Amino acid sequence: MNHLKKVLFPSVLCLCLYIFENDPTEVTAIDLTTEDLSVAEQTTSTSSESTSSFQASTLTSDLTQPALKQALVPDNILKETILNKLGKPLTSELTKQDLAMLTTLELTSAQINSLAGLEYAVNLTDIRVEANNVTDFRPLEQLSSLVYVRLRGQNLTSANFPDLKKSTGITYISASATQLTNDVLPKLTQLSELQRLYLDSNMGITTIEPLKVLPKLRSISIQFCGVTDFTVINDFPVLNDLAAFGQNIGRMEPSATITRSTLAYDTEQETVFVPFELMPHRLTNFDGYLPPFSTSSSANETVLEFNGVQLPENRLQITDQGITVLNVSTDEFASWTSMHYNARINNPAGSYATPAHFGFYSISSGTYLQDFTIVEDPVPGAPVSVHFRDTTGHDIIEPLVLTGQVGESFTAAAKTFTDWLLVSSPATTAGLFTETPQELTFIYDKALGADVMVVYTDEENRTLAEPDTLSGRLGTPYQAKPKQITDWQLIQQLGNTQGVFTKQPQTVRFIYKKAEQAATPSVIEPYTETSSSYVLPEPSTSRGLMSVGERHMINQIIPEQTTVLNRLPDTLAEERLLPDTRAGFSEPKTVSTKNPPQKAQDTDAFGSVTVKIVDEKGNEIAKPQTLTGKIGEVYTVKAKKNRGIK
Repeated sequence: MNHLKKVLFPSVLCLCLYIFENDPTEVTAIDLTTEDLSVAEQTTSTSSESTSSFQASTLTSDLTQPALKQALVPDNILKETILNKLGKPLTSELTKQDLAMLTTLELTSAQINSLAGLEYAVNLTDIRVEANNVTDFRPLEQLSSLVYVRLRGQNLTSANFPDLKKSTGITYISASATQLTNDVLPKLTQLSELQRLYLDSNMGITTIEPLKVLPKLRSISIQFCGVTDFTVINDFPVLNDLAAFGQNIGRMEPSATITRSTLAYDTEQETVFVPFELMPHRLTNFDGYLPPFSTSSSANETVLEFNGVQLPENRLQITDQGITVLNVSTDEFASWTSMHYNARINNPAGSYATPAHFGFYSISSGTYLQDFTIVEDPVPGAPVSVHFRDTTGHDIIEPLVLTGQVGESFTAAAKTFTDWLLVSSPATTAGLFTETPQELTFIYDKALGADVMVVYTDEENRTLAEPDTLSGRLGTPYQAKPKQITDWQLIQQLGNTQGVFTKQPQTVRFIYKKAEQAATPSVIEPYTETSSSYVLPEPSTSRGLMSVGERHMINQIIPEQTTVLNRLPDTLAEERLLPDTRAGFSEPKTVSTKNPPQKAQDTDAFGSVTVKIVDEKGNEIAKPQTLTGKIGEVYTVKAKKNRGIK
């Protein structure tokens, strides 16, 4: 066994060493002087320690695979163009250092599909791109040294036009024969150093007005665009060169709507006159002059169509004022629903003024195109009256009257009024004008006013009863009433007991004092005759309830005399309002046998009656007597006998 180990162990060890020595590996030289590695520059990572395992008589080892890296310029045609520009072999790989060496670059191959990688051409000052397949121009947005930019291609639009604001030194831009519209102009107005701008053959460019903010822009070329208004050049600070030959006006405009009566139809002559004054978006020179349309009826100069059918030359008579169409029957005229007008503008060089300070100025040889939709003349609709009323049906303001043509739409809206709340709206607030008058009504109610608090207190402002809260809408009346509180007498009120609800809270205070208690009845002494007079015995107290016994004793004193009855008024039963100042008790009332008893003032829970015996001149002939009792009780007064007096 030991002999076997001595033979096998060295053999296995030699086999392992052989395998490791002959394991295929890839060695790649690395250029440590370069910043980035190209696709061909790969490294192999080799472990410092090699391991092996012997399983089932099989020995394996890990082989290191090379890592792939994306090329800086993935488009092969663009890559070859740059390599040629740099004078490098076409088999070379571009690095950032290579791209940074570029200062000018022309890309005219139609096979270029991508500009990726040009963002590393940080020193590029002049670039020309005429590649119809390129749709992404964003790599140019990362550049900051551009001065001259020329872009061309049917895939260039306002949306993908690059935002070049990082290149603050751009002085020249050309973007001709593309799909640009007015939407590109905000991207151009950021370039404050821009001096020359070429946007030829972009019919979507219909104005140059936004460019007036560029302080150094002195030359614009917009030939074969669609610009109409050249009065705006008066606002450009240094512009002195304008090439605007051959404007194609109206290509981007929507169809205009005209009524049938706009086309003057002569029933006797069977002619229709189309006035040029109805044509919108006319070419206008810097001084406001409108160059005329061609007066030639030749199909090369004027095209007029109705319902898509071009009229022959012999049916057209054209002047500077408009076109007369001949031989139009009533039925034909009534059938027209569309009109198409396309003509040359009669503005050759020299027929219009040029700005005095311009070195070059041309707006010659334009064309005009406009489509129209012909509609019937509107019929005036009946008015729509919109009312704004309160809940009682009264108008808050004068009704709003809406007017329009039959078939036109209208919309009514609620209004906001101070102190009013909308409580009801029409079922529909929109509709169409018809030949029948219509009415819509918005109903409002007064807004709720602030509450009126009614409190019941004693003189020390202590609450005697639960307060009451009065609520109501602004401007509506309220009335606060005092309460009857057992053993308490109302003496004063503070605040308005009657008024209207307002926006401010209000308080009404009723003030009470403790009612006086009835005194204990006393015994009335029998009558004694003195000085030839009968005198009623005085009650035990000048105020208080008169007992039944007291009244009986008085009745027995002079039984033969007439009984005088009266009832003290019940003042608390009457719901009248007290004055704002403290109320006092009224003076006790005097009753004489000569004059009938008077109604006492109703200011106390207890009343008093003073009985006097007087002669015809009002002189007292006996001592006065005061009767007191609870308000509402019956009292009796009898005359005394006095000797010598009848």
